[in-house]
Amino acid sequence: MSFGAPIGFGFLAIAAVIVPVTQQLGGQDAFAWVVGAWSLSTACSFSLAGPLSDTFGRRNPILIGQFIVLLGCICGGVAQNVATLIAAETLIGFGCGIVFVAYAGVPEMLPNKWRSLGLGILEGGIALPW
Repeated sequence: MSFGAPIGFGFLAIAAVIVPVTQQLGGQDAFAWVVGAWSLSTACSFSLAGPLSDTFGRRNPILIGQFIVLLGCICGGVAQNVATLIAAETLIGFGCGIVFVAYAGVPEMLPNKWRSLGLGILEGGIALPW
């Protein structure tokens, strides 16, 4: 796994402007929660999504995770206070943890000869925004 992978897809949407946005909303004292909410919710949802994807397949959890990230990005974009921003980060992190199930799906879809290439493409798609 590359260094860019744990950051996730949705967090990149507001990671570049997280400090100015938090300052404008007047929540400098809650900055740790803005960042920490993503990490905590990602860890929880990733732990839940793995067994669910083993039972129900990879496609539906990944699509649900992407929808949750979309909702979180919308909530973060219209946030009027820091509490809403923290809730949005929590939603984004929860969705990202579910989307991380894609790592298990790529080796299942490809033959042994092409698995490393498939995972490399997946990592490149995550690291590209950096």
